[in-house]
Amino acid sequence: MSSRQEGRLRLLLIATTLGAALPSLGAVQAHWSFDATPSGGKYADYSGNSNDITVTTAPNHLTSGTKFGAGAVLFDSSGQDLLTLPGNGGIGALPIVSNSFSVSLWIKRTTLGEHWAICQGASGTANTTLHLGFRKSNDKNNPDRFSFGFWSDDLHHTATPTDLTTWHHYAMTYNAVTHEQRIVIDGDAANAASRGTSSASGHHFNGDGTNDFWIGCRQGNAGWFNGSMDEVWVMDHVLSDTQIRHLYDDNIVITPGTASPDGVLAHWTFDEPAIGGAHKDASPQNQYLWDVTAPTHVTSDKRFGAGALDFEADNAEYLKLGGIGPVGTLGLESNSFSVCFWVKRESIGTEHFVVGQGDEGTDGKSLHCGFRADGRVTLAFWSNDLNYPGSSVTQDTNGWHHYAMSYDATTKLQRIVVDSDFATAVSRTATGHFKGSGNNDFWIGHRRDGREFDGLVDEVWVINRAITDDEIKNLYRHNSLDPVGTVLIAR
Repeated sequence: MSSRQEGRLRLLLIATTLGAALPSLGAVQAHWSFDATPSGGKYADYSGNSNDITVTTAPNHLTSGTKFGAGAVLFDSSGQDLLTLPGNGGIGALPIVSNSFSVSLWIKRTTLGEHWAICQGASGTANTTLHLGFRKSNDKNNPDRFSFGFWSDDLHHTATPTDLTTWHHYAMTYNAVTHEQRIVIDGDAANAASRGTSSASGHHFNGDGTNDFWIGCRQGNAGWFNGSMDEVWVMDHVLSDTQIRHLYDDNIVITPGTASPDGVLAHWTFDEPAIGGAHKDASPQNQYLWDVTAPTHVTSDKRFGAGALDFEADNAEYLKLGGIGPVGTLGLESNSFSVCFWVKRESIGTEHFVVGQGDEGTDGKSLHCGFRADGRVTLAFWSNDLNYPGSSVTQDTNGWHHYAMSYDATTKLQRIVVDSDFATAVSRTATGHFKGSGNNDFWIGHRRDGREFDGLVDEVWVINRAITDDEIKNLYRHNSLDPVGTVLIAR
């Protein structure tokens, strides 16, 4: 459902996390829906920031064939149609100069060729001119590719759609800390284009001139846009993969990582096949997992529900929930948490990891949960590990088994319970918290250096606290934190 399909309601879901410290993910700075015709020569901004955009040369207002809501705009390059948000005295009306930001919009092209959707900065010199749009058809290096550039510091997407009949979604992000530029087309985060720089400075979009923000052309009155646009959003932060997917699916902005009252951060049932490479989250957080290399969805061999995923280690198959830099989307770093899952192994004798997060193989910076080569089960932070002894259960390749792993940040107690057998549970006092590292992507079927899982996975839960023995029993028996009959998480 779109944010306006019922009473034209615009949804901005910003919430706090229970028991997990997440960074501020910023705010929407502008949202031009184009649902209504211009008023006073301006299209309304629905972000609440009053960034209404001026009609410089009027594109056609569409009321049919839109992507979301009641309207869209059709630009004619021959008429040099243009919308302008004045630069507010040269500093820019939107806080994107030398800062992190994201832009999201829907486009349906009328013709191929050089057509620029969005621009800011007038000089056309290195790192001064933001330009988002399509390269020339005869460009020798990037023909007809979508480009996200700062001028001489540009990213191109090699899989840009070239059809002229379909709406496509483009999401661009820039991280001012890591200098990473990113383009995601049609919500497909697994095939995003990205580039960064090792330079500590000088590669931001720096802006120049009046810093007017234009929709419909590039600086120098070049590459006038030819086609339709709908739902243009500008944010002052880096959108996560989950946020991009919600914009693609529903045209809403949601801040992920909010725990439900019982602390559930995510619950992936794998009951349904992936849609567009995305696996649904059954918890209220809607944390989509993306195929990096897609495992097989199976319905004939699962532990609960209608399906499970079959991971082939030889194909390096795994899933990813994109992180948001210093802290992961789930907020596990330096906090209490539990990770629970069902697995049915298909091979033994090699390290196979079910869950991972953190790019650095140094003390405390890489979470990895899974199986050692000798059959032991590990809840590990890297050089700060709890290991459950290998046994006929941990090396079984014929049956499903349940693993509940928890960490209490107050006592630093790590714990592993297998098949709800508390007599064989193991625990230790860790030397420190899991700290996270790198982009803090959260993986299923993988850790930082590969070692992908080989077998079936079902019902993965992530919770923002160390769960109780009764809750472990309930997950093992009923796939719920609560006794049967009082399930809180709808599926």
